[in-house]
Amino acid sequence: MTFAERFDCWDRDNSNYEKESPPIRLGGFELFLVYDYSFNSELLDKLPLEQRLLFKMGGTIDGYIVCHESLAHLFRQGGKGGAELTLISDY
Repeated sequence: MTFAERFDCWDRDNSNYEKESPPIRLGGFELFLVYDYSFNSELLDKLPLEQRLLFKMGGTIDGYIVCHESLAHLFRQGGKGGAELTLISDY
């Protein structure tokens, strides 16, 4: 699975990320090493749910795929699916 664009919606104030080192600059983007994510709720609230159900996290080195909880069952398939899901709060 791949995404052409990333959605940078993690909260710089409440996430735990590498603040001591400068971000990696690649392709006009600043990418940070993030240890624990917290979402920017103001930014998410501005975007309709339908447009943020499944996206690639922006602004991070990892660029994880983020899935809204309402779609998680599609990937879990009763524990028989090929995807491993981790709650953002548990990451």
